[in-house]
Amino acid sequence: MPVRKIASHYILNPDGSIGKSPIVTFSENGQLLSVSISQDKLIEQPSLEFYGGLLIPGLIDDFAEFDAIDNYSAETALNRHFASGTFMLRCSERFLSSREKKPVLYCSSANIICNSPLSAKTTLPLFERIKHISLHKAQDFLPKLLHTATTVSACNAGVSNIAGSFVAGLYPALLVIENMNLAEMKLTVESRIKWLIN
Repeated sequence: MPVRKIASHYILNPDGSIGKSPIVTFSENGQLLSVSISQDKLIEQPSLEFYGGLLIPGLIDDFAEFDAIDNYSAETALNRHFASGTFMLRCSERFLSSREKKPVLYCSSANIICNSPLSAKTTLPLFERIKHISLHKAQDFLPKLLHTATTVSACNAGVSNIAGSFVAGLYPALLVIENMNLAEMKLTVESRIKWLIN
């Protein structure tokens, strides 16, 4: 597959701000090559794909609470996490040897999401927690939640040199949040994640 150029209405910048009319370019192996933000109208280009919504990197979450459940239930939960946009997941060594599918699993003693409304002792996928909180907060709260779930979590996990933000040279994965209120930058009950590059 050749290089992919993908555009959307908005993008989550590495500093947690929101950029308008972005175009991101990825290599065929998932490396981010470039990000351009026009802040005005999107300029048509050959082979440009457009997805309405907000572009975000893959989410980075904790999987520690799964240690108490059996392997079948854990596998089901892992699949649910991936379907909801979790790209990297901290877990115990118990799961590392038995799984080759996404999300990417890794061991770490660090608490990935700490001192945040997103930290919870639950097996609920991170995007579902973000959605629940976003529905009850002011409009400027969503970018903060997404920044915590991507860039900040990548730093806490020690993987910011690989993923977590849209910086050229990284492999951050690419999601789009669809069916959101773009005027107020809030999620709705119909909001969902769509994988574009994993």
